[in-house]
Amino acid sequence: MGLQPCTRCFRHVLDSETACPFCGAALERQPRRASRAGRFARAALFASASLAACDQGNAGDQTHAKDPLRAPRIHGTVVDQSGAPVVGAMVQIAQGSRNYQATTNHAGRYALDELEPGDYTLNVSYAGPSPDGERRGFDTKQITVVAGADQKMDLTLQIMDQPAAMPYGAPPRRARRV
Repeated sequence: MGLQPCTRCFRHVLDSETACPFCGAALERQPRRASRAGRFARAALFASASLAACDQGNAGDQTHAKDPLRAPRIHGTVVDQSGAPVVGAMVQIAQGSRNYQATTNHAGRYALDELEPGDYTLNVSYAGPSPDGERRGFDTKQITVVAGADQKMDLTLQIMDQPAAMPYGAPPRRARRV
């Protein structure tokens, strides 16, 4: 039991009707089309297959085997001393004039791609707001980047709260007298 539109008044009437009850026009039998659920199901299947194919080369935090033709990559997670991810931390590696940097995402993850092999200095810094002032953290490590290999480097950042400072020359707070 389905509905079909009338060709004259465009109102929907039952498939079993031979004439439109609204305008009296004779109804032609129309073949049933494929349901929309089928099209949506096919679209969802295609989208999930496409995403799975795109993600095969970058499956989470798995380390890839050495491939001498691939540029090295460093990736990992930055967390604070309590284990919570640090959002917006700046991860930077430097070697002479070469400088690469990335910012951590909402999960504290970062990735530095297309690196040159060699010894680097890795700097991680964070500065963000806190209820009493500012939160800051900084850490430095020496790392060696190997040709053709991914390296996972998870970092724990010691973050400290710093109270907000009064601006220079500001008068002291006065007690309110009523």
